Amino acid sequence: MTRTFPFTNKAIDGSGLHLAELTHRISNEFACAIALTRTTAAQSANIETRAALNKVGDYLDGLAGTYQALRPPLSEQPIDLTAHLTRLCTAMSSAMQQTGGVGLTLSIPESVYVDGFVCWRAGLILAELITNASRHAFGSVGGNIVVYAAIESGRIICEVSDDGGGSARRATPGVGTLIVDALAAEIGGSIERRRGAGGSTMALSFPSGLMPGASDFGIEFRSQAAS
Repeated sequence: MTRTFPFTNKAIDGSGLHLAELTHRISNEFACAIALTRTTAAQSANIETRAALNKVGDYLDGLAGTYQALRPPLSEQPIDLTAHLTRLCTAMSSAMQQTGGVGLTLSIPESVYVDGFVCWRAGLILAELITNASRHAFGSVGGNIVVYAAIESGRIICEVSDDGGGSARRATPGVGTLIVDALAAEIGGSIERRRGAGGSTMALSFPSGLMPGASDFGIEFRSQAAS
């Protein structure tokens, strides 16, 4: 069964409709959680409690923005991968700022365009790789994550690199690893993992089908350690 939604003029099948409903529900529940946190903070007479609750609210705002950036596209029209990753990294950095100590830099030499659903899957993969790096690469000392994307020899190369020691990483693949490998295979790509004492790089590679743009991007989002 399919339904056509007037605001998208796009037919959505049963599985797509369920995903759209789930995404809509998550967005609404984030909004409710954020509103409750802000209201409780405003009602508290304790300064430290208010500050702590507002920090939680800021963290939830960042997570909500990340989920918003990762919503499935409404069409298969080409999407600017540069703009998509900029929105994603901005939201993820906002959440990471609340835990402190991890810097996130996005470096893309030029705008590139890719099929909407390929772009969506690439964003899902990179979000998982960034999350893994922020959680497992640094321990409590913090560090830097760099996200890089470019067209090389007819393929898109997206790298997530960190300068952590790597000793805290899982010895065996987890569920996230299996998921991102499957998502990469869906777009005809693969993920190469390079680890060393000075850090790690996870490189997603998939066929381009992209048209390079004219603009240059070099954007840094820095999460400062709590003082």
